[in-house]
Amino acid sequence: MVTELRELLAAQPDTPRPPILLAGAGDRMMSMAARTADIISFSIVSGFGAGTPEEALASRVKRVREAAGERISDIELNLFVAGVGAKVADLDLSMLGTAMGVPPETLAEPPSILIGSPREIADTLLRYREEYDISYISVMEDHMRTFAEVIPLLR
Repeated sequence: MVTELRELLAAQPDTPRPPILLAGAGDRMMSMAARTADIISFSIVSGFGAGTPEEALASRVKRVREAAGERISDIELNLFVAGVGAKVADLDLSMLGTAMGVPPETLAEPPSILIGSPREIADTLLRYREEYDISYISVMEDHMRTFAEVIPLLR
C-alpha cells in the first residue's frame, strides 16, 4: 500500500511529495516502517514490553535502526505524547486505559506520558533526542496548552 501510494504521489506533476508517517509498536510494523516511511511514530504501546517502559522504547528504536540500515539518516523519529502534566493526578488517563484495555495507573510510566515540571519534561525530551534521535513530538490536543510551556525549553 505504501509503495502504491508513493507511486500515485510521484505521478502528480509539479506537486511536492508529502512525507509518509507510519506508527505502531509491533516488530513487523516497525520493520516495514523502517523500510518505507519518512517518519516513524512510536505510539504509547511502544513503552510496553520487556524491561522498563524506557527500555521497551529503546528496543523499538533499535528495531527501527536495524531494519532501516543506511536509510536511518533519512527517517525522522516521532514520539506520540498521550499525556502531559505536573503529576499523574493531573491527568485523566481513564479513556486511554479503556481503549488500551489496561488500568489507567499503568499508563503513567510509558515514555509517551510526560510527567513533571516543564523543565523536567524538556530535559526528558532532550535526552530522548540525544539517546534515541527522537526529534519530532506529537501531542494530543487535550495536552497542547500544558505542553506549550515546554516548547521554549527545547530550543
